[in-house]
Amino acid sequence: MARAKKRGISAGTVFMLVFSLCTLLAAGVVYLRISGDAAYIRLDSALLSEPLREMAGVPVSDAGESPQPSLPAPASATDAPMQSPTASPTPTATPRQPVTLLAAGQIALGSQLRESGLDAAGAYRYDDIFSPVASTLSGADVSLVTLRTGLGEENFGNYLAPSALARSLSAAGVDLANLGTDRLLDGGVAGMSATVAALTGAQITGVGALREPTLVEAGGLCLGFVSYVDSLSSAGQAAASEAEIAAAVRMLDVQTVQSDIAQIREQGADVVVVLVYWGSRSDTAPSDATRQTADALARSGANVILGVGPTSVHALERKSVVSADGYVREVFIAYSLGNFLIDDSRETRDITGLMLSLTFEWDEANQCARISDAWYMPTWIMRWRDEAGAYRFRVVPAGASSRPENMTESIYQNMQGAYESLVNRLGEDAARPVAQ
Repeated sequence: MARAKKRGISAGTVFMLVFSLCTLLAAGVVYLRISGDAAYIRLDSALLSEPLREMAGVPVSDAGESPQPSLPAPASATDAPMQSPTASPTPTATPRQPVTLLAAGQIALGSQLRESGLDAAGAYRYDDIFSPVASTLSGADVSLVTLRTGLGEENFGNYLAPSALARSLSAAGVDLANLGTDRLLDGGVAGMSATVAALTGAQITGVGALREPTLVEAGGLCLGFVSYVDSLSSAGQAAASEAEIAAAVRMLDVQTVQSDIAQIREQGADVVVVLVYWGSRSDTAPSDATRQTADALARSGANVILGVGPTSVHALERKSVVSADGYVREVFIAYSLGNFLIDDSRETRDITGLMLSLTFEWDEANQCARISDAWYMPTWIMRWRDEAGAYRFRVVPAGASSRPENMTESIYQNMQGAYESLVNRLGEDAARPVAQ
């Protein structure tokens, strides 16, 4: 009987085995890439020959053990089953919350005020001046003052104050500083830029420089601020060219305001606040021309008009404007907020200022913001001499129920009289008075 031949494994068979293993490996890699995080493959390199480990990219250890690839552990039988991917929920708009704007009057530091902040080490600091009203400033969502002075580090004057003033305002809770006054360019474009930089360094946004509007987001509402000036000081006109003035300052013009308001609305502003430096410093009430301008600004689309310029507080007014679609829009006008901090006068009307609070809420039915609350607090610029005979200043609530520290009884009586006179003049039609 013939003996059966002993058959070996042919080269073709070895090739097919190697090819099959490579195909399985490649399929696993493709599946992993397609499935992403939803699946994984754990590869035991010990089951592969050395050539296949090299093809799979698995390194060979010197000790002869195959290192484990860094892959997540397989799920156990007790793990929760994998959930099918679900669609992400449609994002909802951020709910709009009531937003409060707090606006105070103008600030200018003369020599007495400037030197009152100088300490023994030769540094300037003005935190104490604003301490009695800091809680009111910081309690608002957005707080605003007007700076009728530049900021710098040297060569100070009546309209150039130490930049430390910005840091003290920030510490008191001020968010925005309106620079749109007649003194904006007293130091030229360079001086204006230095002022903006000092404010920025103190985390305060400067408004009214370089003709740029300012948008502020708060509580889901967008407040837009634009600032205008009806005249520049002679120093400002001398320090800047016509081209620089045109580039840096918004001069008050109704057509310009209309265009700017339309633009800022397109940029998303729900509330438009127009800041305007107008009138004469000695005005004790808004002139007919000022009222006509305010009416035109209201019809141009402003929600709020805040005036500065005159040294005394002027009337508050709510005006109803009917839009083209018949909706009645309410506009709040403060013709002059007066002085917040100055030292060039001790006349009662010049040292009595106003802090105005306006709260805005979203009117869902009419898809616009409206004023839901308004109040004002008269302020008083207090001055006294310390033990060394140096002047000290504080801004205090004029309606304080008790005499502030370092204030004489006669001055306290004068302040109370000024408070009552101002409340009687402003009344409660536009905003209710409060005393702190």
